[in-house]
Amino acid sequence: MEPLYVRSNLSSTCRDRQQYASGFCKASLTNARVNVEVDFVVFPLTVAHVQASLAFAKKHRLCVTLAVSLVHENTQCDLDALRDALDPDMPRLLENPADGPAVMTPMAPLEGLSDEENAQPLYGLGLQQMEPLYVRSNLSSTCRDRQQYASGFCKASLTNARVNVEVDFVVFPLTVAHVQASLAFAKKHRLCVTLAGTGHEFYGRNQPLHCNGGSILIRPLLMKSKEADLADAAGLGHPSFVCGAGNVFSELQSFAASHDRLVASGNCPTVGLVGWALGGGHGPFAPWLGLGADQVLAVDIVRASGKHVRATANNKYSDLFGALRGGGGGTWGIVTHLVLKAHDLPELSAYNGVFMAPIVDEEAWKTFVNETVMFTGRLSNNATTRMYFLVGGGVFQGIVTGTQRGTADTVQSQEFLAMLARAGAQVATVTPRLSTDGYEAVPHPLYTTNTGEAVNSALLYKDTDLSVSKELRTATGMYVSVQPQAEIEEALGSGRTYYSESNGDLPMSRYWDSPTYWKLWLVKRKYDPFHIFGCRRCVGDDTYFSV
Repeated sequence: MEPLYVRSNLSSTCRDRQQYASGFCKASLTNARVNVEVDFVVFPLTVAHVQASLAFAKKHRLCVTLAVSLVHENTQCDLDALRDALDPDMPRLLENPADGPAVMTPMAPLEGLSDEENAQPLYGLGLQQMEPLYVRSNLSSTCRDRQQYASGFCKASLTNARVNVEVDFVVFPLTVAHVQASLAFAKKHRLCVTLAGTGHEFYGRNQPLHCNGGSILIRPLLMKSKEADLADAAGLGHPSFVCGAGNVFSELQSFAASHDRLVASGNCPTVGLVGWALGGGHGPFAPWLGLGADQVLAVDIVRASGKHVRATANNKYSDLFGALRGGGGGTWGIVTHLVLKAHDLPELSAYNGVFMAPIVDEEAWKTFVNETVMFTGRLSNNATTRMYFLVGGGVFQGIVTGTQRGTADTVQSQEFLAMLARAGAQVATVTPRLSTDGYEAVPHPLYTTNTGEAVNSALLYKDTDLSVSKELRTATGMYVSVQPQAEIEEALGSGRTYYSESNGDLPMSRYWDSPTYWKLWLVKRKYDPFHIFGCRRCVGDDTYFSV
């Protein structure tokens, strides 16, 4: 063997098997069946060799990584042990019911799959018993090759963004012990750990971060337990529901309704509650019940150490609790359960409006923005309202839905019609309707990745033990556009960006001010000092931070 191997072609990676004709790719290979993505590989024999290698690295300011074997020689034995620890005989099924809300959004249909598979989450992977552990079998290919979807691995790593998380192992835990076993395996083999539930994340945050070796995706998607604590036996100060990390809004609202209760949620039935709440959680209930982060009374989480703890506002993990409520998911540990506020069902009335407005010039756009902001700002404190906006092709389309405690507010409906008329919009319908069901009271008639929402600025919840930006508390509206942002920013002014629905290339300073971010960063260092957990544009990914 050579003492030193140098990458000869920086534009290629060792995932291309043709590169294995070179000694470099063989030299950087580990027993994890993956290559350490570096530029130089050294095989020292003596202390002096090690010192010379380190001096070279320091002189040329190279990152230094070490491996005897990034994965232990008994890799297959460890994989078998992990599979056994995950209790493979426990039921693992995932199916959108025929007579109820979907639990995960179906993907774009693929040729070669049946209609039933194309109509189900993960292309029907969960219609039959799922494996607890999926392993990438061919490192030279990625799941971007649609032919790979014949394998369970590519289906298992798929998200609702219709992209795959590029990892080497995918785990579906059912219990806290399963999560701990998966984390222990990852730590032993020095794997990057990334997390995803339903995967309602459209900007690649859950792709492995700064990975020199293999990576593992831990998906608590099937952890769907639900318990009611309406008498507050836990002493958290509010009736609550204890929810497994795999629950989506439709499942949680159905459970709450069975107890004559309501939970504050977002709009899309298939969004997972953990990522939504930890990212701040704006939604139609925000003016009345508070943000998603306001709903969290406790978080059960597996720390980087492997210990399973409960974080609350009043125990020794209060700093972690505050960071979790608005600091985003995927970077603090593996959440297994959330304890959320259970609210009494209100009397609700609602009206829906559908409209389309041509954007003829910049002034017309500014007028429309100002009119909508003024309208939503006049809604009462007990009202909830939302507007979905899609801007493209010179047309501004949207749906407005308002709900208000008590009787239908037809005056405001008429006011909205008049506002649309002034903005030159063509109104399809504005229809008052009455509902007392907790979920149907806030219908979701339009779903698109390019959505926005306007809410009343008179938020009733001012809990300071959160990590959301103050702008998310006080803003009257949020607008999302598929067009260039210059005219929108000019009309709306400067401000923060909602963490969970934002352009993936934004700096951290769009989410948090500098003091808040560095406070979060210190919590990250305290509970995950070796950066076991990582995700893109998350706290700890300092590549993207600027103020």
